[in-house]
Amino acid sequence: MIRHATGNEEASHGDDGRYARTDGRYRGDPDPPSDFIFYPRLEELRGDVHRTLELTRLHGTPMCMALGGVAGSGKSSFIYQIMTEHLPIETDDLTRIPVVYVELPSPVTRRQAARAILWALDDPGPHKNLDYDEINERIITLLRNCHVRLVILDDIHHIMKKRAVDWDLSEWLKTLIKKSQVPFLIIGIPKLVTRILEANDQLSRLFQTREELQPFPFNQRDIASVVEFGQFIVFAEEALGVRLTAQTDRATLLAMLHQATAGVVGNVVWLLRFAGYEARARGSDTIECCDLSRGFAKGLVGHLRAEGKNPRPNPFPQSTQGTAGEGGNANA
Repeated sequence: MIRHATGNEEASHGDDGRYARTDGRYRGDPDPPSDFIFYPRLEELRGDVHRTLELTRLHGTPMCMALGGVAGSGKSSFIYQIMTEHLPIETDDLTRIPVVYVELPSPVTRRQAARAILWALDDPGPHKNLDYDEINERIITLLRNCHVRLVILDDIHHIMKKRAVDWDLSEWLKTLIKKSQVPFLIIGIPKLVTRILEANDQLSRLFQTREELQPFPFNQRDIASVVEFGQFIVFAEEALGVRLTAQTDRATLLAMLHQATAGVVGNVVWLLRFAGYEARARGSDTIECCDLSRGFAKGLVGHLRAEGKNPRPNPFPQSTQGTAGEGGNANA
């Protein structure tokens, strides 16, 4: 099973001695992303993770990685892919947990962050009576005993306090990495990830690999950007089980899709999901521009407003048949 914890869950003992979540599933068993799309950018990041693991194994020093990504950039799909490739292995005397996923709560203290890791490791022992040093020693022991190769620490930006980096938390993380000799993959808002690392030189030196997941660019004068976005749309069609119209010129359609979504993976998913529903309501298995127009108005606009963002003007024509010349500014 996939280990996942925030440190805030309520739990009770299960029949097998581990903690069971109150919803009946064991903690550490998140559902996969509702619309799982694995595309070339994520494949490159997957290679970065495997490289850090192999370098750590070869040199005996934790080679850590930092990943920044805006909301909806595909981080959840990336995390899920990594964890499904490194599933826990149950043996008679222990559980090997190659990858541990921890989502930091907000706000977070050193103790809360440490407890979140213990939860992710399915530590059955009590934590309330342990002091700070005892909790850390327990984490290090479990990381070693469970043969953990990577800890994914999500929402790392939560260690920011009033726009300043919590020094105690950054020192705790540095010390934990050095003492455990286990590499960490930290994930968060790009600019804040950079600020956290820049605020602590010793922590920064542990994170030699730094990457970002940015929205897809799209400029018809830059063929590479058009091709990359077009390839992603094909992956999205396959993953979501939808088919876009052939009645509208593909380049024009891609331009409208990018204008509507700003190239954000999550926005594309929301739009295609709602447009697919509109198409099925018409009794069709093909998404036309009218479906995209209604999907934009009924689905994506509400999604963007819920995230505090102002939606762009609807670029899709209302008619059932789109034309090759219709659409918005391709370079928006």
